[in-house]
Amino acid sequence: MGKFPAGKGQNYEKYVMLTLRTMYEAEVTTFSARELASWGGLQVTNSMRNVLAQLVKWGWLSIEPQELRDGHRATIFNLSSCVWFGSQARKK
Repeated sequence: MGKFPAGKGQNYEKYVMLTLRTMYEAEVTTFSARELASWGGLQVTNSMRNVLAQLVKWGWLSIEPQELRDGHRATIFNLSSCVWFGSQARKK
């Protein structure tokens, strides 16, 4: 996928959030920063890491423990709640 100019500041944050919502709707709930970048056509930058860190701080994302990463060094994020998207819970 090609690179997409998402802008800066709030525009960048909105684009990352839109990408996360798209991933959630596609039932991708565990991902790395590299996978998020791939879905959004972005590069993994400090700005992306800062947005993800802020979402973890707010409790909107969680980080998978190192013991469950199967030897992968990358930080794995878990997007298990759709409440902050304003969506209804997915029925199983």
